[in-house]
Amino acid sequence: MASPTIQRILRSLVFACSCSLPPLTSTALLLGQLIHRLWVLLAFHDASVTNIPNQFNFWNAVPIRGSETYAEIAAQVKLPESIVRRVLKYAISIRIFASAIGEPDSVCHTSLSALPDRNFLYQNWLRHLLEEAGSGSLHVAESLWKFSSGKQEPSQEPAESGFSLANIDKLDKPQTFWGYVNREVEGKPKGWRSVRFAECMQVAASASVIKTDDLLKSAHDWNKLSLLVMQLRRG
Repeated sequence: MASPTIQRILRSLVFACSCSLPPLTSTALLLGQLIHRLWVLLAFHDASVTNIPNQFNFWNAVPIRGSETYAEIAAQVKLPESIVRRVLKYAISIRIFASAIGEPDSVCHTSLSALPDRNFLYQNWLRHLLEEAGSGSLHVAESLWKFSSGKQEPSQEPAESGFSLANIDKLDKPQTFWGYVNREVEGKPKGWRSVRFAECMQVAASASVIKTDDLLKSAHDWNKLSLLVMQLRRG
């Protein structure tokens, strides 16, 4: 991970360039492509700096109303203070957490970091995106090379997916995503993964633009059904 200072400088340069581009010129288009690629590269760092607080629960180490010092956070999450500082400095640069006003050695919540602190379901959602879906996405290209390259149709085998190649559980042979979800985890309650995945889907459903009620209303002509019921009652 690059130092937080370098990351902040790079982000500032990207933002400054994007603000100063003249419209619809070849130079602007080329710089626009470069800026887009820089943001894509930074996304890997952003994901890592979100994953670490989620796995070590930085969220609950900082009070919702108030602040906490780097040393106190390090003690709560059981990581070296130097690592905690590096992670949080970067997180602050992308507005996950903020420096406490008037307390240069302390950190407070932003709306982004407060959400998983207030609602545990969002921690599960982040865990799924970063640890499971994220790991699988990094191996999609590899799966295409191995199982679909040179063929007319892509592989339909679940065990030949990017997720299977990620082999999160470090098994002797690949497992499908559903095999992974149903596999028991040592030290965790029975069905821990399936419960966490179900909770993750609750978050996804709550954030979806397609609501269940709207889907049911649009899936059938309920007015005709009402007329049919009335006719049956009269008959």
